[in-house]
Amino acid sequence: TPPGRDGEVVISVSNNKLDFESSTTFFRYADLPVIGMVSHRNVSMSGNSTVVVNGVGFTGDDSMSCLFQYYDELAKKNVSQIVMVKSQNNTSLECNAPTINPGDALEAAATLSISRNSQEFSSPYEMRYIRRPKLTGVFPKHIQPGLLSIVNITGGKFVNTFDLFCHYSGGIPSHRAVFVSETELRCGVFIPLSWDTFHSEITIRVTNNIQEMSLEKLRIRVLATPKVLLYSPRLGSENGHTAVKIKGSGFSMNNYTCEFGNVLVPGEW
Repeated sequence: TPPGRDGEVVISVSNNKLDFESSTTFFRYADLPVIGMVSHRNVSMSGNSTVVVNGVGFTGDDSMSCLFQYYDELAKKNVSQIVMVKSQNNTSLECNAPTINPGDALEAAATLSISRNSQEFSSPYEMRYIRRPKLTGVFPKHIQPGLLSIVNITGGKFVNTFDLFCHYSGGIPSHRAVFVSETELRCGVFIPLSWDTFHSEITIRVTNNIQEMSLEKLRIRVLATPKVLLYSPRLGSENGHTAVKIKGSGFSMNNYTCEFGNVLVPGEW
């Protein structure tokens, strides 16, 4: 097309540059769409991560498309892939990120552009492809209700992103993870006191990008909170070593710790 101003013009055709057909076909000139914000900018290498794009200049119909550009490690070349939009309105659209071949890399840079005609695209928006994390262990393996417990999770393929989260079963709120290394992270978990009436367990899964969870699930046992009802004797030597018997509820055959003032000593069930 020749250059034009924003708006519609009539398209007609001639064989001799003089006589043009009568036409009611219109072509629209418009500025390129502009991306304002992208949610879920850290997407899965295995594809199908939903990307939500907000901006201006969208048509609100099925003519919109997303262009993902990245380096294919297996093919050793830059790749451009157009994906049609799933749903949209005049300021927002959704599309699925395609699968890529990153080799052994934990993450890979990519860009996202959008178009109204699959030919002319907006300025690129930086994205990142990230692997699915792998879990191997968690410590401690027992926690109590009513307390914010910090658990250490080991595994692999952890990536330091804003979308690094621990997700818990049983309706327990998710918690943003603290990245330690590619093989270790820390998460907080708060079990409400309503869990205090029985022994149970929760499972933990980790995500690097909000959408794709680890395949592995780690299990943590939730123990009833110990309640002290009676203890004896109530007096002991300053030299220590007094055996104090404690009676109460919520005890089990697990290791316990007693606190005298601010000194911790092991308890015996």
